[in-house]
Amino acid sequence: MTYIEKTLQLNDPLNFWQAFDQSDDRFFWYGQGKIIIGAGISDEPDAPYRFYWQDFFDSEKKELLSFKHYFVMTEGRQSYYYSGKAVEILEQEIPLKQHDIAEEVSDYASWQRLFDRIMTAIQSGQAEKIVASRQLSYTSPEDFDIPSILKKLMLSNPENFVFAFDNGSETFLGASPEILVQKENSAILSYALAGTASKASDPDGQMLLADPKNKAEHAIVVKKIRDKMQAKAQQVSTSELHLMSLKNVFHLRTLIQAEDDATSSLTDWASFLHPTPALGGEPSDVALKLLKEHEGYERGHYAAPLGVLDSEGNGTIIVGIRSATIKDNQLTAYAGCGLVAGSDCQAEFDETQVKLKTILEAL
Repeated sequence: MTYIEKTLQLNDPLNFWQAFDQSDDRFFWYGQGKIIIGAGISDEPDAPYRFYWQDFFDSEKKELLSFKHYFVMTEGRQSYYYSGKAVEILEQEIPLKQHDIAEEVSDYASWQRLFDRIMTAIQSGQAEKIVASRQLSYTSPEDFDIPSILKKLMLSNPENFVFAFDNGSETFLGASPEILVQKENSAILSYALAGTASKASDPDGQMLLADPKNKAEHAIVVKKIRDKMQAKAQQVSTSELHLMSLKNVFHLRTLIQAEDDATSSLTDWASFLHPTPALGGEPSDVALKLLKEHEGYERGHYAAPLGVLDSEGNGTIIVGIRSATIKDNQLTAYAGCGLVAGSDCQAEFDETQVKLKTILEAL
């Protein structure tokens, strides 16, 4: 069965998300001037877009999903693609809701134990870098309003990729600044994104650009991604180190590009590169083993690859950071930071607090 296309003129694209109930799996994608929404799992082979996700630790646990219904908006043009019967899309205002939330008490002692265990591994020479993360739980008297949160994430984070995946039971969403891999025919792009400063303490980012610890942490990520790309592709090049400016933080960023004459698939590239030292550590096997044993929770979708592919196999796969899992009135938010020689426990904890703002400000 082929897809039928019709033009829409919705005042708010999130009305398309609202048109489907929780029994329909849904995904939402916003980035680089495009919004894509899918609803209702399908096995149609000619879907205009497919949604990819992979578990952080288990590379065999992944899915490439097609949907019965798609909303696509690019350059102001809106299209509705559907196989089977179309669904009526009702126009209504999507209000920005202020959630009342109760926060779980931050457990600094647990963070201290994880930090100390990781630094022992780094100081003993077992690892150069390990990315520690923490989760924090919140509750609200009423169910969290997913469309409102997505709308706020888009308004506050225009440079990020805003995403959501609702499997009918819970919703994983966020606003990630980090491309794991982007493919446009034979052109491959990846971000090395490591090294962070709060804009409150470093208003123009110049201290971050000059900081030896953050630059060393960043260099580990650049080298690993570049080396892996060179093993798989031709003409690998890196940009100059520069600042990526987001709402609350600056990041150090280097763009790494390559030509893939062998035309490996986008999902092959994602599995090949994940996890970079920006998400796991270096060496990867040592870092992942330690994190599984001591981090204290299962990352699942957090910091894992997810993204969108078009019918030609081109697209973008990001990593699921600045993110949260929502189930009814329960929300679990995640944040992490890279630890290297010279890292300070309190400073790294404070960095995770700043990164949590991406989600908390959308509530």
